[in-house]
Amino acid sequence: MKRSICVMGFVIIALSIAFSGCQEDNNNSDKKYEGVYLESDVVELAYANLEFITKFNPESERDIVETVELEYRFHNIAGRDININVTVKYYNKDDTLLETIAGKQTNNLFKDYTEKMINNITYNGDKVTQVDHVIIIAEEV
Repeated sequence: MKRSICVMGFVIIALSIAFSGCQEDNNNSDKKYEGVYLESDVVELAYANLEFITKFNPESERDIVETVELEYRFHNIAGRDININVTVKYYNKDDTLLETIAGKQTNNLFKDYTEKMINNITYNGDKVTQVDHVIIIAEEV
């Protein structure tokens, strides 16, 4: 009787240990930012926000998008200090490229560093009312 209780206790403890590793928390890698996507091998998004600034149009009697403001911060995942060049591409709902804003450069992004300041890119071009989402391309230079 004592032996069966010990075996049962051992089985319960072994099962508890086996299943305890299954609850991994991947909050950093699974972050999703609505309407903002990143293409990069050297950084990940630590924060991103895409805001559509509207203004009331009396002719159509509705709000119309006047400006699209993109905010983001990067976290260096390259394993070394890097310099990056950022390009932002604006797309409509059909994934048609509307506009490309190129050339914002970030220097000395240290190994495993997360930017403290928020980067801003504003778009208010001719096709601003069609913008649905953006892709940020961050490439090492």
